[in-house]
Amino acid sequence: MRASFARSKLTSRLSLFGGQPSFAPASTWYTTSHMVSGRAPTILASGTTALHRVFSRYPTTQQSSYKYTTSTMSSTETSRLLPNDQKHPLSGKTIIVSGAGTAGLSFAKGILEFWPSSLPPPKIKLYERDPRDLPASRGNYSIGLRSDKLSGGLQALKKLNLLDQVLAACVPNSDKNGSIRDHNWEDMIHLRNPDTPPDGLPVANVRITRNSVRETMIRALPEAVEKNFDVQCVSASKSEKGGMDVKLSGDDEKEVHCDLLVVADGASSKMRRALRPDDGLKFIGASLITGNAFFEPGKVPPYVEDSFGPVIGGQGTGLVVFPIDDRSCVWFITHRSKEPRTSISGEKALAMKDEIMAEVRSRGAVFGERLELLLQATEMSSLKIFNAQDKRPISHTDIESEPVVYIGDASHAVSPFAGNGMNMAIMDGYSLSSALCNATSIAEAVKEFDKESVPRCTKAWRISHVVLRIFHAKGIFLWLVVRILRSLFWLIGGRKQ
Repeated sequence: MRASFARSKLTSRLSLFGGQPSFAPASTWYTTSHMVSGRAPTILASGTTALHRVFSRYPTTQQSSYKYTTSTMSSTETSRLLPNDQKHPLSGKTIIVSGAGTAGLSFAKGILEFWPSSLPPPKIKLYERDPRDLPASRGNYSIGLRSDKLSGGLQALKKLNLLDQVLAACVPNSDKNGSIRDHNWEDMIHLRNPDTPPDGLPVANVRITRNSVRETMIRALPEAVEKNFDVQCVSASKSEKGGMDVKLSGDDEKEVHCDLLVVADGASSKMRRALRPDDGLKFIGASLITGNAFFEPGKVPPYVEDSFGPVIGGQGTGLVVFPIDDRSCVWFITHRSKEPRTSISGEKALAMKDEIMAEVRSRGAVFGERLELLLQATEMSSLKIFNAQDKRPISHTDIESEPVVYIGDASHAVSPFAGNGMNMAIMDGYSLSSALCNATSIAEAVKEFDKESVPRCTKAWRISHVVLRIFHAKGIFLWLVVRILRSLFWLIGGRKQ
């Protein structure tokens, strides 16, 4: 029983990297030279007790009752709750979606995918500040799409009838297993995919660039969706005739009316700042430096292509490496910081490239020649310094008087330590669109959406804070984390890699 409990707790907290954990023997990746100087603390009596001591500050919320069962909701699903002769509160009405990121595009696709065929659909107007075609330098990094219970991104894509198109655009061989490694690049935990992917999926986890997901989803939108690029929603107010009046960017400050406003304009949401000025992002005590490394086609180093993921330095610095495609990868160096740093990117980062690279080499010295090889192949224009920020999900308690719903990062921005932002955004788009198509009122639908979304996103938020601590573990805390993993290895019984 204790082994089962420990296994389930650890699997939950490691699932953000994809796959299931298996442990290398402790002697292969941790030696006495890494321990704190002086007498080692007493060995913990059991893995479960130790796990509780470390992670009890971040309790897991009760598991949502939401189930991803293909038998109850297929990719060709339509409304199940509304009889043919019942009028829907959004039938023939207007929905404005602020933002054409993953969440907004998933929502727009879901509304028309699940809408009752017997009723006139709502008119969907999509407004996006970015141009239709993004430059290659924007969004050119890979993100994991997963099928674990917390994420469900692949299941949601299947139900949205988008799975085949998205899989066709994935990073080649990206269903390989990741690892959590030590500073010598030796596996601490090897993450493996389940033998059989869940819910009839062809794969359990894949990686894809943000640009590829965006392009695939835009192309999949029906012509009925009004798509407006290079136009941003900047503010909104309650309309005297009901619904919301939304102000658009531009010299004329044009206003458009809608019956429902869906805010999906990202972590730094302009609409959230306008409507919820006190509900912004919070710095969580870590800053990151990142860059993209380029190689000859097929020459991405195997320690990136075949076994990607986090590398724990043990001295307060963490490293993450992921492939982008068959000739490039992205790296992140992360460190703790009491105050947020000045964000740097683009031309400013290029002008400061020598200073930035010197800092990366200093902080990442523990990772040795393998990191240096990535740094030598890094395109200097891709350098960026940014801060880890996040926020708790929004609960929509005033939906009847203010028909505004927040989804994706606009509602619950997560830091890079969550490793789950795209999955959560897709799930939000699917969950809200499905709820709206199946409900008899907007308020009822949003209540059901919150019931599913808020616990899911809160759990991901809490797990990300635990992961942040592990990434930067050193000294006694590192020793404690290693002891917990050793205890769990013993409890699980030495599962083979």
